[in-house]
Amino acid sequence: MRPRIGHIALILFQTLWLNVILPGHTRGIVTLPGGSDDPAAGKLACSGCCGAGGSDSSPKDKPTPRDRARCAICFFAARLTAPPVVNLRPPPMEFTALVPISRPAVVESLQIIPAYDCRAPPALG
Repeated sequence: MRPRIGHIALILFQTLWLNVILPGHTRGIVTLPGGSDDPAAGKLACSGCCGAGGSDSSPKDKPTPRDRARCAICFFAARLTAPPVVNLRPPPMEFTALVPISRPAVVESLQIIPAYDCRAPPALG
C-alpha cells in the first residue's frame, strides 16, 4: 500500500510542477545567489526568502535581463530533464548486397548400396 501512495504523490508532484509552476512562473522572480559583480547581490538574493532584504525592493520591480538569466526555477527544471533514451532497436531489414545465383551441383554418378545383399527366406504360399 505504501509504494502506491508514493507513486501517486510523485505523479501529483510532476503534474503540478510540469503543468502549473513551470509554464506559469515569471522568469527571474526567484534567482540563484551569487554570480554577480555587485556586493549587494547576496542581500538582494536573500530578500525574498528570509525577509532580510529591507524595504528598498518593492514587489512591483520587474526582473532585469541578468535576473532572467539566473532564474532558479529554470535552472532546477533544466537539471531535472532526463537524458535522451538510447535506442537499442535493430534497424529495419533491408538488402545489404545482391549475391549472384550459383549453379546447382551436378551429380555425375550415384552408387546405390543395397541394405540387404543376401537371399530372403522362402515365401509362404
